[in-house]
Amino acid sequence: MNIRSLIMGVVAVSAFTVLGCSPESKAKSTLEKYETVFRICKEETEKVKMKPGEHQCALVSSMALDMSLRDTGLEDGKVKTMRDEWLDKSGYKAFYVPAEKRAPEHR
Repeated sequence: MNIRSLIMGVVAVSAFTVLGCSPESKAKSTLEKYETVFRICKEETEKVKMKPGEHQCALVSSMALDMSLRDTGLEDGKVKTMRDEWLDKSGYKAFYVPAEKRAPEHR
């Protein structure tokens, strides 16, 4: 799998974000879908023997996750809480690039 396939997966996941009733249920659904995106990113990172968060897929996945969660309509504080809890629980925290560590054009 290459970075192009990962980006296509991210786009597909983003398209499904609009499903669900409440902003919170949309956010939960989004996080579930991003499990696959971050798993693939982890595999790609390990395949090229890079450290978590160093592969370009980490930046792309992180930006897409943040945009998809923002699109749910959930307030920013709740988005941050849900995202951070999910990253801890899923084990993908090391593969998430926080906005403050991204270049300004990637925030």
